[in-house]
This record gives sequence, C-alpha cells and structure tokens, in this order.
Amino acid sequence: MSDIKTQLDDVYGLCMAQTNQGTYVFINDQDGRYEQYKVITENDTWSAKRVREFALPSQPEGCVADVEGMSIYHGTETSYLVVSSQGDDSYVLYSSDAPDEYVGRFHIAMNAAAGIDGASETDGLDVTSAALGSAYPDSLLVVQDGRNVMPAENQNYKQVSWSDIALELKL
Repeated sequence: MSDIKTQLDDVYGLCMAQTNQGTYVFINDQDGRYEQYKVITENDTWSAKRVREFALPSQPEGCVADVEGMSIYHGTETSYLVVSSQGDDSYVLYSSDAPDEYVGRFHIAMNAAAGIDGASETDGLDVTSAALGSAYPDSLLVVQDGRNVMPAENQNYKQVSWSDIALELKL
C-alpha cells in the first residue's frame, strides 16, 4: 500500500472497522475533522478511497469505529463485557449472555509501594482470555490511563491480571 494523502493538518487518531460493505479507516485531526476511507484490494494491491468527511466542534479524544472503552472477555464457562466508566474512573462487568446482567464494578487503584498510580479517564481498553505466561496466567486486561499523577507524566497503559478482577468480583 502506498501513502494516502489526507486533507488533515495534524492527524491525531486512527481506527478501523470491518463491515458487510468492506474495510474502512477513520482518521481525525486535532481540530475535530474526520476523514473516512474505504480500503480497496485489487490484484494484490492495496489502496484507499476517501468516502466521507465530517467534523465535530471539539478536539477528538481517541478514535473507535464502534463504542469506545469496551471489550469482551471470553472465559471457558462465561463471557463478560468489560466497559470503561470514564465519569467515575471505574470499570463495569456485564454478562455477555442474555439478558446481559450487571456483574460488578471495580477500580484500578494505585500501588504506592511500586510507584504506580491507578487508572483514570480511560478512553480505551482490551482484554484477552489467553494465558500470557507466569505474570498473567489467567489472562490480561489492558486499559489506557488518561492521567498519571505518580509521577506526573503523559498518559500510559495499566495491565491487570484477570485473576485479580475475578477475585475482587468473586467470579
């Protein structure tokens, strides 16, 4: 795929979506403008065609094609929808089986001894049920931490073992 020229001055985010109509890429600028491109594959060559432009009245904060801050944990017995509750810096679990019942809420708290602050203002997250070695034998939740205070620095990501969540919520 060759470079695709956009009309944006300062690209701030990118996300993709797969639909019945094809694969799309959304990009945004810090000034609130968005461009949507359809990915085209012909003769093993990739290109993209701009199909839509729109603008929001403020700077975008992250980019997702569906809903921001949600992912599904696929357990052996039960699956859970994990949702960021950005307004109170918490995370909510719902059963992903109908009727999608509320399971519980948890916070990612600071660990002062290790010099790690808690997670807050989470825009995005992802979870896997795969065993990821001795540190995360029961899977892993990764969340974007929008505000760091210990020490004060740019946003980063926090990693939480699913076994800690299961213990906290008595799953």
